[in-house]
Amino acid sequence: MWQKVIRVLEIGNTVYDGEYHARHPNIVTFWEAFEELTDDQKKAFLLFLTGCDRAPILGMDNIQMTVAVLQNSTELHFPESLTCYFLLLLPIYPSKEMLLARLKEAVAHNRGFWKE
Repeated sequence: MWQKVIRVLEIGNTVYDGEYHARHPNIVTFWEAFEELTDDQKKAFLLFLTGCDRAPILGMDNIQMTVAVLQNSTELHFPESLTCYFLLLLPIYPSKEMLLARLKEAVAHNRGFWKE
């Protein structure tokens, strides 16, 4: 299932905003890092991005993720998301290791809509 999630987001359902584009080094690194996540971490990413940890009833084709640079951020900042817009705000990181560490931390501490 998660390979389909990756392909749907990576191939046709991701839009890049601002200086980001499909071949931007930070975007290439993001997808490499994303593929290293465990299935549970990918599920947590879906929750982080959408506010729900399950695919929409009409399928993943109905999610269009937008990735933009998190303005005024440094490598110390974590990725952020605006769940209503499926918007991932991704700082520019100097290495895949740092991006992966920050991404894992961000999705691990996401609470979703229904938790206190």
